[in-house]
Amino acid sequence: MADQKEVVVYARRPSWRWWLTKRLLSRLGYHFKVIDATNNLRLCSSPAHYMGRETMPYVFIDHRPVGGLSELKTLERSGNLEHMVRGGV
Repeated sequence: MADQKEVVVYARRPSWRWWLTKRLLSRLGYHFKVIDATNNLRLCSSPAHYMGRETMPYVFIDHRPVGGLSELKTLERSGNLEHMVRGGV
């Protein structure tokens, strides 16, 4: 497996969007850490702090906010997600 940057997903479970996000990242072969924010108001407010949105799941790559499922799909289609996760620094 190629080296990759740290991928962290903040999620509230159960969630259809969480399941789709997990499936996308797994299908692409990325390892990711999940932070369960289901009952943690402070963690749930993190996406609102970074991007002005409150929806989950929310993905960070190499400690940088990336977005949610829609943003991941857009990045994956453009090829930029692979570069962000496994590309050069």
